[in-house]
Amino acid sequence: MFCPGCGNEVANDAVICVKCGRRVGKEAIAGAEDGKWTTGVFVALILVTVLVPYVGGLIGLIFGIIGLTKPAKKKQGLILILTAVGGFILSMAFWGAVIGSMFLADSYDYYGVLDIIYLIA
Repeated sequence: MFCPGCGNEVANDAVICVKCGRRVGKEAIAGAEDGKWTTGVFVALILVTVLVPYVGGLIGLIFGIIGLTKPAKKKQGLILILTAVGGFILSMAFWGAVIGSMFLADSYDYYGVLDIIYLIA
């Protein structure tokens, strides 16, 4: 058997690699499931949550709840939930202001509102 970290040959019943100290064997596979999301995965989740207003927020909430159920991902899950809720609040405030300004304006600028919607979407 070989170490997944450094490629050093280790005994079949080894628990850690003597060269790099990384866990090997069944323990390494079990530990990988319980760890934090990698930085790339976590950044991708945050970007989807922020950049795709409603669907991304829902994805952020789902993964946030999943993260809260795992001890190693608890902090990441909380960050995702707060980002999703904040995105929902900002989006609702923005669209409330746009729609409210349509009704409060002296002239109904239908095409101007559509231009704003197309720029955002």
